[in-house]
Amino acid sequence: MPASRQLAAIMFTDIVGYTALMGEDEQKAFELLRKNRQIQKPAIEKYNGRWIKELGDGILASFPTVSDAVTCAIEIQHACNNIDELKLRIGIHLGEVVFEENDMFGDGVNIASRIQALAPVGGIWISESIYKNVSNKKEIRAKFACEEVLKNVKEPMRIYEVITQQTSHEDIVAAESKKKLFQKSIAVLPFVDMSSSHDQEYLGDGLAEELINLLSQIKELKVIGRTSSFSFKATKTDLKTIGKTLNASAILEGSVQKAGNKIRITAQLINADDGYHIWSQRYDREIDDIFALQDDICSKIAEHLKLSILEGHATIEENRPTKNPKAYEWFLKADYYVKRYGWEENIDRVIDCCKKAIELDSEYADAWWLLGACYYQKHGWVYFQKENIETAIYCTNKAISIDETNADAHFMLALINLNYYYDWGKTMSEVALANQYTRTPYPLFFLPVEAWIRGSLYTDFDFAIRHMQKGIDHDPLNFIYQFHLAMIYLYLLRDYEKVRNILNNIIDLGFPAYASWQLFCLSYLFDGRYPEAEEYARKDYEASGGKGHGAANLIISLAATGKKKEAEELYQSVKQTLPIPEFPEFLHVRANAWLGRIDDAFEYLDKAITERSIWLFTLKVSPEWDPLRSDARFQKILERMKFPK
Repeated sequence: MPASRQLAAIMFTDIVGYTALMGEDEQKAFELLRKNRQIQKPAIEKYNGRWIKELGDGILASFPTVSDAVTCAIEIQHACNNIDELKLRIGIHLGEVVFEENDMFGDGVNIASRIQALAPVGGIWISESIYKNVSNKKEIRAKFACEEVLKNVKEPMRIYEVITQQTSHEDIVAAESKKKLFQKSIAVLPFVDMSSSHDQEYLGDGLAEELINLLSQIKELKVIGRTSSFSFKATKTDLKTIGKTLNASAILEGSVQKAGNKIRITAQLINADDGYHIWSQRYDREIDDIFALQDDICSKIAEHLKLSILEGHATIEENRPTKNPKAYEWFLKADYYVKRYGWEENIDRVIDCCKKAIELDSEYADAWWLLGACYYQKHGWVYFQKENIETAIYCTNKAISIDETNADAHFMLALINLNYYYDWGKTMSEVALANQYTRTPYPLFFLPVEAWIRGSLYTDFDFAIRHMQKGIDHDPLNFIYQFHLAMIYLYLLRDYEKVRNILNNIIDLGFPAYASWQLFCLSYLFDGRYPEAEEYARKDYEASGGKGHGAANLIISLAATGKKKEAEELYQSVKQTLPIPEFPEFLHVRANAWLGRIDDAFEYLDKAITERSIWLFTLKVSPEWDPLRSDARFQKILERMKFPK
């Protein structure tokens, strides 16, 4: 048959978990493959499709029309729902392909395959070209899922999820989670500091975190997030309980002891169900060997687990940020101080550690980006001084000039473009690059920001919620993910009861109550329950020392409850005692708006934009700006900000 080039709707399907099933029960796997053929062949023929070939447990087919391809995929998924263990991922793309000798070639085939790989269990994901052709079909419903940079595709691609009439992928995922989805999973506990001086905790934490990052590169292995694993630090919880709580089938634990340039590390890999020691080893090395030691531990884990859960796919790519182990130690200390104590109390200490790392290795990209992050935090949440953001920009660009694949640096540039330059296009391109290069699944600081960007700039609230839920599923005890989920319900979806339910839940789990008082206050304020708002505002005011958001929220709450005189007195006191860095322009906007001084509010809003204040990306949707929203000047402000349509 001569080659022919034509436009086609390309469908790729794949059976979820087939490789694992093949290793466990070959006969059962072949039976599942036969059932899959029995479903797909007649369905493809029914909708005028062309069965191209099987690729292992995957099937490639083409259709003359987009509607036929999507309708066929829906029918296939419905049929699979009635068969135990037959769960598919389906990807569909519209592109030009070449048909030759009963086969099909072209970039469109590769794109369909990569979209399929991204789809959730039981899901149908389609490219934007497919979506545009079915968006006006009443019988087919789809919604935006994500924007991804696909391999060998230059521009980010918008991908959509098809909603079937029987069930959405969220329903399937929820049902599957009850069957303990993450059988192939490991939790890495922080390594215990066994040094005589007990000053090596940063090294034990850093070693465990780097092992989490390295193990996350193993395709078939589910690695529990850092926060959830570290929540059992210094507890006497038995390993079986930890495994059950985190849904982990294996646990890695160990200890670290450093004396001079010598380091001793013990590591134990344990079956969480029965406590059986799968593997253990002690390492006595020079500190200079720490990178090789990390790789060796990961390789041993892969070696001992691959027969049961890795299926021979374990590979770890060496990607070391520095060759200087002393510089690495200083970076670990900086990272430890941030994650153990937070930004505000230790920010100068973190800056000092980063600078010492850079003194030892001026080409240490990770140290540069973390230094930039410190100055960004100073600008954004602590001191609001312009020289801080300028330093943050310099450090971040320096990190990228050293290593253009540094995901954290691209993430920082996304934040800077979001909160300082107001360059929404650049924000999105940096988000795409950060996603492309990241080694860490669902990065702690990056994932919430991406949810905010999608929700605030594009009013894609479904993405924001789903994105945060992915983080929670990956790291179930991570309060930061859940706190940001509460914020998204507060500022974007205006579901105030949901906000309070989330906050109460995480407080029950150990989240500090004082950290939630601001959200409690605003949830009651926006809900029209002003006495409760004032109650929490007073708590927040005391906890903040009468500065920043704490002062602003009390002013607003007093004004809302009708205590205008007290609110006015407090505001005048703030103006006299707190300079702009401690009570920035955007808080003046909110205070004046809720006090009813609309002209003053707009004057401060103009200053806030001119001075590049943070948080203004929420102008489009957040209820905190509602007192100004009906004024014609506010619409002009939105036009001035050039938000995406």
